Amino acid sequence: DPKTLTASLTGTVSRTYDGTTAATLANSNYVLSGLVASDSFTVSQTSGTYASPHAGTGIIVSATLTSGQFTPTGSTLASDYNLPTTASGAIGVISQKQLTAGLTGTVEKTYDGTTAATLISGDYTLTGFVRGQTATITQTSGTYASKDAASGINVTVSLASGNYTAGGGAQLTDYILPTTVSGNVGLIDPKTLTASLVGTIEKTYNGNNSATLTNS
Repeated sequence: DPKTLTASLTGTVSRTYDGTTAATLANSNYVLSGLVASDSFTVSQTSGTYASPHAGTGIIVSATLTSGQFTPTGSTLASDYNLPTTASGAIGVISQKQLTAGLTGTVEKTYDGTTAATLISGDYTLTGFVRGQTATITQTSGTYASKDAASGINVTVSLASGNYTAGGGAQLTDYILPTTVSGNVGLIDPKTLTASLVGTIEKTYNGNNSATLTNS
C-alpha cells in the first residue's frame, strides 16, 4: 500500500499588514514527514491563508495542497505515497504598516508672545491606511517654531497612541503610528494695540491749540 505522508509548515511566512489573510509561501516552508530514506518531494504551492489578518507573530498559516503540487525528485514515485492535502503551522508574521502624518490648513492665533499652538482634528492628514480604514487625531497642543507674527510658520506636534481614534473598522495595533508631525501651516496675526492718554498735559494760554506731550 502507498505510505501516508504528512505535511507541516516551518520557517517564517512574513508580510506587512494589508487587511487580508493572503499568505505567500516558498518550497522551503514545507516539511514532509513519513518519507522513506532517499525519497523526496518538492512542494510548489505558494498560496496560503493566515488565520488572522491582523499584525502579530506566531499566526497559524494553512495551505491547501493537490497532487499536482508535489514534484518527486530522483527515483521517488508519487504513486508510492498518499500525499497530504493540507499543511499548517504557527509560522505567520504580519508586520505593522507605517502611517504617515501631515498637517494641512492653517493653525492660526493672534500674537501672544508664546509658541503655543492649538490644533483641531481637521488640521491632520494620515496616509497609509488599507481597505477604507481611517483614524482621527485628537491632539490639540502644538508648538510654533517662532513666537513672532508671520505666516507659513512651522508647527510641530508630538503624538501618543492615545491621541488616535480608529475609524472604518481599523485596529490601530495593525499600524505604526507616527509620534511627531510638522508642517508650515502656522499663522500668527499681529496683535492690535490701542492708545490713550493719561496724566495731565498742561500749558499757559498762548492763543493756539498745540500741545506738548512726553512718553509718560
